[in-house]
Amino acid sequence: MIHEIAPHTFNNSFRKCMADSDNPTLFFFRGNIFLPPDIKEGRFPRLADYPDSLFHGQEKRNSAEYLFSVDGEPFFLLKGGKEACSLSKKLEELYGWEDHNPGFFKTFSPEHLAFAGITARHISLWRENRVFCGRCGAENVPSETERAAVCPDCGLTVYPEIMPAIIVAVTDGDRLLMVRNERASYKHFALVAGYTEIGETFEQTVTREVMEETGLKIKNIRYFGNQPWGFSNSQMVGFFAELDGKPDIILQESELTEAGWFRREDIPLPPYTSSIGNKMVRLFKENAVPV
Repeated sequence: MIHEIAPHTFNNSFRKCMADSDNPTLFFFRGNIFLPPDIKEGRFPRLADYPDSLFHGQEKRNSAEYLFSVDGEPFFLLKGGKEACSLSKKLEELYGWEDHNPGFFKTFSPEHLAFAGITARHISLWRENRVFCGRCGAENVPSETERAAVCPDCGLTVYPEIMPAIIVAVTDGDRLLMVRNERASYKHFALVAGYTEIGETFEQTVTREVMEETGLKIKNIRYFGNQPWGFSNSQMVGFFAELDGKPDIILQESELTEAGWFRREDIPLPPYTSSIGNKMVRLFKENAVPV
């Protein structure tokens, strides 16, 4: 899975520090990362790679916010703030930089840098969406003591959004329930998944999502594991469950285009190995689900 980067180490402890010219520094706009066309594979831009003319004579290092470290190397975010749109256009039109959607990180190598990139995106999107205070409209400032956005007028403090979501492998003997939505960005067969609503436990979310999307009842819900999933700003929590009753599917057509039961030998493997859902599918197909 994308967050399993051992023997590399990820440290997201909050720090206040300045970037050096050779530190990895990432810039995102509306969730897309911007990279120069001549960037070498397996490398992110350094602060020095950003043209000095973008900063209007200001100290370039002041435009970089510390994110985290990987193997002790600090990573930074190029702060766009209110000028993020203008900055993205200048990088594209004046310097030939290219934007890449989040799926870019599913095939990026090495994998420990892919995890760094998608985690940086998570923080960047939160910063971009919290330029202004949601209560009084004043411009937020970064906290001096923690990873938070603080309103200097009313004092409202907001933290990075992490949306809890479940993903569940529903089994019936040697068959696995899989669903697909061709209207979504991910068009392959996958497991039932959905966001946890206010007032729900994870197990209640599992039961509700399976019923809503397929009309099936389930039992013996068992926790499998979880992972940070910066592609959707989520914490994905995985479960296995068993069919309870009839296997007839009632498709929720507003959410799905197809759903069905697949025997182990017929299960279509997902194209990536980065997600907890993909790992659960592979474990069931190989008859290796932990008891």
